Amino acid sequence: MYKILLVDDEILVRDAIRENIDWKSLDCELVGDCENGRQAVEFVQSHKVDVVLTDICMPYMDGMELSEFLHDNYPDILIVIFSGFGEFEYAKKAIRYNVSEYMLKPVTAMELTKVLRNMKEKLDSRKKEQKKMESLSQTSKDYHKNVDVIRSKALETLVNCTRDVQVSLLELKKLGISFDCSSYRVAVFDMDTYSEMYQVDMHKQQESALMSFVLFNIGNEIVTRENAGVAYQEGSNRVCIIFTGCRSREFGDKIHSICQEIQQKVKEVIGIETSIGIGSWVRSPQELVYSYKLAEKAIGYRYLLGGSLLFDMEEKKTDNSINLIKSLETLTEEIKAGNRQRVTEILEQIEHEIKGALVEKSYACIYLQQVIRAIGNTCQSLSDDPEKIIAQREKLLKEVSQAKTFDKAVTLVKEYAEGVFESLQDLNSSSGQRQGMMAMDYIRKNYMDPDLSLNSICSYLNISTSYFSTIFKEMTGETFVESLTRIRMEKAKELLENTTLKNYEIAEKVGFSDPHYFGISFKKMTGKTPTEYRTLNTPMKISSKFKSIQSSIFCAVSILVLSAVLVVTVVSLRYTNSSIYENSVMYTQTIIKQLNQNIDSYISYMDNIASVIAQSGDAYKYLYSEKGYGATKDENYSEYRQRLVEQFKTILKGRADIRNIGIVREDKNSPSLFDNGLSVRNTYVDLNTQPWYADAVGKYDRYNLTSSHVQNVIKGERPWVITLSRGICNYTGTEAEDGVVFLDLNYSAISELCAQSSMGDKGYVFILDQNGNIVYHPQQQQLYNELQTENISLVMNAKSDIVTVGKGDDEKIYALSHSDITGWTIVGCMNMSELLRNSRQTRSIYVLVAVGLIIVALLISSLIARNITLPIQKLRDSMKSVQKGNFDIEDIEVISDNEIGSLTRSFNVMTHRIRELMEQNVKEQEQKRKIELKALQSQINPHFLYNTLDSIIWMAEGKKNEEVVIMTASLARLLRQSISNEDELVTVGQEIEYVRSYLTIQKMRYKDKLEFEIKADPSITQVPIIRLVLQPLVENAIYHGLKYKDSKGLLTVHGYMKGENAVIDITDDGVGMDEETLKHIYDKHKVNYRSNGVGVYNVQQRLVLYYGKDYGIIYHSEKGKGTTASVVIPGIQEESHEKS
Repeated sequence: MYKILLVDDEILVRDAIRENIDWKSLDCELVGDCENGRQAVEFVQSHKVDVVLTDICMPYMDGMELSEFLHDNYPDILIVIFSGFGEFEYAKKAIRYNVSEYMLKPVTAMELTKVLRNMKEKLDSRKKEQKKMESLSQTSKDYHKNVDVIRSKALETLVNCTRDVQVSLLELKKLGISFDCSSYRVAVFDMDTYSEMYQVDMHKQQESALMSFVLFNIGNEIVTRENAGVAYQEGSNRVCIIFTGCRSREFGDKIHSICQEIQQKVKEVIGIETSIGIGSWVRSPQELVYSYKLAEKAIGYRYLLGGSLLFDMEEKKTDNSINLIKSLETLTEEIKAGNRQRVTEILEQIEHEIKGALVEKSYACIYLQQVIRAIGNTCQSLSDDPEKIIAQREKLLKEVSQAKTFDKAVTLVKEYAEGVFESLQDLNSSSGQRQGMMAMDYIRKNYMDPDLSLNSICSYLNISTSYFSTIFKEMTGETFVESLTRIRMEKAKELLENTTLKNYEIAEKVGFSDPHYFGISFKKMTGKTPTEYRTLNTPMKISSKFKSIQSSIFCAVSILVLSAVLVVTVVSLRYTNSSIYENSVMYTQTIIKQLNQNIDSYISYMDNIASVIAQSGDAYKYLYSEKGYGATKDENYSEYRQRLVEQFKTILKGRADIRNIGIVREDKNSPSLFDNGLSVRNTYVDLNTQPWYADAVGKYDRYNLTSSHVQNVIKGERPWVITLSRGICNYTGTEAEDGVVFLDLNYSAISELCAQSSMGDKGYVFILDQNGNIVYHPQQQQLYNELQTENISLVMNAKSDIVTVGKGDDEKIYALSHSDITGWTIVGCMNMSELLRNSRQTRSIYVLVAVGLIIVALLISSLIARNITLPIQKLRDSMKSVQKGNFDIEDIEVISDNEIGSLTRSFNVMTHRIRELMEQNVKEQEQKRKIELKALQSQINPHFLYNTLDSIIWMAEGKKNEEVVIMTASLARLLRQSISNEDELVTVGQEIEYVRSYLTIQKMRYKDKLEFEIKADPSITQVPIIRLVLQPLVENAIYHGLKYKDSKGLLTVHGYMKGENAVIDITDDGVGMDEETLKHIYDKHKVNYRSNGVGVYNVQQRLVLYYGKDYGIIYHSEKGKGTTASVVIPGIQEESHEKS
């Protein structure tokens, strides 16, 4: 029987469930009931429970917390939640805890019985599944006893080189497997479901062994059928295939085809995605380990590229290092600017760059962590709670490194960026201090508005008046009224001191509509009237010392221009020097970091070559056989030597930057091998005195790298090289462990990398090792001969990446970049005098330009003063004529937009405003009648009238009496409205009915082309509108929109109120207009566009003339989709309009 635990804080519920459920018929037993989650936890820890029935809202530990505990600690227990409607929102959380059922209270016995029966079925199904898994597990155990396991173990031993290769080959030969082909490749198959991409529990681990068995059978069957190699199972539940054959494009394609077939077959049989990594080609079974390791590396790209991967290392391009400096700088700027869309685009660009570079997981995580730190640092600088930001950032850094896939890690970063935007938005909207500052800024910008009030500023800030008054008082120590009055009075003081404006003008400029109240407020604030304050506080003006306005203006403008030129010159000189220095330092740092990455990649590649040699069986067997201390006898000694020589030749042939390659032991009598096998060891050299040998002996986990030196281990050669060496492990069983493989790298290889970095004419790059020894220097020979010195100790002891030494022309800037891989320090040196060479030339140019500007400024000042005073003299003369009542004088020419120009313009307006208004009124009436006549002529289209009458005749001929009546009636209504001499205004309802008559006729005429809908809100039907506005637009839509459409078109007329305006939309789904056509829709007498705007110009002119420029027709159109013409008129019209 299944064990049921009931958890509810209501005893009546628990009793009712206990007594009203037939537990025996359900094959269940109620083993206990608890009143809260804490008791339930204790009960589960000491009793076996299959199903837990729990309420949500309970003391101590609620149902959600209990469900989380059970999910994390007892995942086999089924959970059923029942609760009241009020707690239903918590049920959303239940999904993540795998809750089996959610029930709403009250729960009936029938409902609960049904749920329990479902739970029993789930438990029964689980039992069956467990029995099936146990059976499969037993089958798996039996399988491990058969010959396939022996074969898989032997193949795994061969590939991993865990014992002598020849022994493994002999064992496999006994099993019927021989390796006598010219080329080999290893492919690794790993099922995504059971990989590091997912959480694998004990159950999954057991299941993975069985699924691996299925994968092996499928792979073995297909590869055997194709006679392409042999498959085996690894101990890690992965499957490998050793492909054997001739290295060719055809066989490579065949390998891909086999792998894809296996992927597809596994998906069909067991529904599991499989990732495949294919290693590179090798020539012998001894090198299979190299192909295998590359195949494993290919599988590692699953983190970056996702599951169901098929990755061939032969097709992989060289790793591309990426530089995120510019992207991160741009990202920081966009976050500060609040540009969310741009930030998202930058993050997607970074994601694409990392994936494109095919970096390893550790590097991908480092790049994402750089992004997180950039975002966090930016948010930290803007936030008022930096500690919280730091805590969130550190938590995310850990989560990103633990993410199973790169896509998941990127999602975390994007969510973090979104969270940062939300935090900054909340900070901006919730900070009382910020709102207070916004309020003060708003007051300073709008103090001149007489309607500025507490309500208006609270509406602007979107907060209540009481809350605003509180935070404003706390921030400023003043009430809103006190602060507003103070600011207005301060502005009034400035105007009184610096202008000649009248008191009433100043009152208007500072926001007082009543000059009398302004005077009272000013005296209350200052103790003086505005006039008294002006008298006491207006200083003696400089202009009073001059006899004319022209002299005053000349002096003032000259002083201002002179000051501005001097300030700009000084600031420009300082900024130029600073900018050149900062840009040069940043440029040098970028070059040095990139060079460091290039050298790291180069040394790592060389180490891969040394590792392959050091880990090959031929190397250690050759060194520790035949001769020397700890040697053993081996009949295959010459074969080992021959294969090594071939390998060395291949490497030297493909790498011109490798000068020498060899393997040696300390004992001079022991075997050694150099280059092509013809070179001989220099017996006079004690290897223990050579750092490249002494530091590499017995060290197998990493390489040793020397600084540049003379290599004399080979007799007759003394090249200048950099040596990379590794210890060679002895697997023969003897005690000797003094074997070393070394690669002498040409000094030119490093020098060429450094020479690619441009540092100017006098700048250069040099490299130091961890002990301060010079690895590379462009003047290395001069340094050794003490003809030149370098500040090495200063560089080695530097605490920052930038070091400056020397003074004047000898001042140098060192930019440093330390490598954790090589231990080297890359140093870029730039000469300060070279950096600032252009700055001196710029300084001279600035001075010459400043002198020239001053001279020009004095000339311009004289002209300005003369031009300003000339209009004043003209204005004075004209005013004398106006005083005599002569308004027909010629207008004064306005030559500027300043105060004098404004005064002149106002005077011109004043002289003829009355006459102009009268003339304008007459012209408007005449123009209105002309436009009306043209509009009427546009509407009574003879062509339309003839066609309609023709249609009526033919329908009458056909005895279509009903259609004839409809069309005739519609035409009569249409003609009545068109030729009517009634008032110019009609209602919108009447105008729409007129359009309805017109469309009825057109629909009967174009029944396969036109459908129409007319909708008018009741609120708009009684709004007055000038006659004959809609019909020209409807006609335009039919003839130039719908008529050119292949299928039937729809024309909609929709009238509605929008705010205080009435809007009638005329929409068609015809061919639409392009931007160029739409641009000319309102033009008059445009030959090229006339056909696209029938009647539009006339209608628009009438609307604008009658209602004003804020009203008329608004067109929206999209080519191929249709057009909407919106007629906008005032919804509430003045009486004058209605009467006219």
